[in-house]
Amino acid sequence: MSGLRLRLVLKQVSSGRLVYTIPPAFRALFLGIAALILFALLYGPSPTLFTSRNTFALILCLVCIFASLYLERWIFDRDQDLFEQDSGLLFLHLSKRRRLEEIDRIVLASHRLAGGSGVKSNRWFARGFVMLSIADREGRVHKVDIGRPAQTVELRRTAERLAAFCAVPLEDRADEPEGHGGADGAGDP
Repeated sequence: MSGLRLRLVLKQVSSGRLVYTIPPAFRALFLGIAALILFALLYGPSPTLFTSRNTFALILCLVCIFASLYLERWIFDRDQDLFEQDSGLLFLHLSKRRRLEEIDRIVLASHRLAGGSGVKSNRWFARGFVMLSIADREGRVHKVDIGRPAQTVELRRTAERLAAFCAVPLEDRADEPEGHGGADGAGDP
């Protein structure tokens, strides 16, 4: 998967630090959309920016600017013995810090929602999804990432790197996506 990636990416910042975060392309995309909207408003048929006709475009522009400021980041730092989750806006976000030694295992699991009677079927959930999470020693589960079954191989690689970095076991309960081989890894790129 090359080119524009809007999924979280795992980066090795130093030998003792991994960061799982939003790629720069995510911010660039939304800032680019906001700039295009502003350009169209400023150089369009009506050069006046703040008119009732431009309300929707200005709101959309603000939404794009806030989307470009969105922060979702997991930091794994062996030197400081911490794993941290940051979420919110770049300048206004919540941080949850825990000791790295509290991690019990990394979990990769496939999930399917059963659609019983009276439940309207959602095509995305009917196919299922794969979740990457962290289980701590107190039994809490921290959801890190979620993807379609076709992203199982990519999420598995991330889970393997995290487990190796944190020196904890990987509990892999994810189904192999179709066309990617079986449990022996045959067919994996």
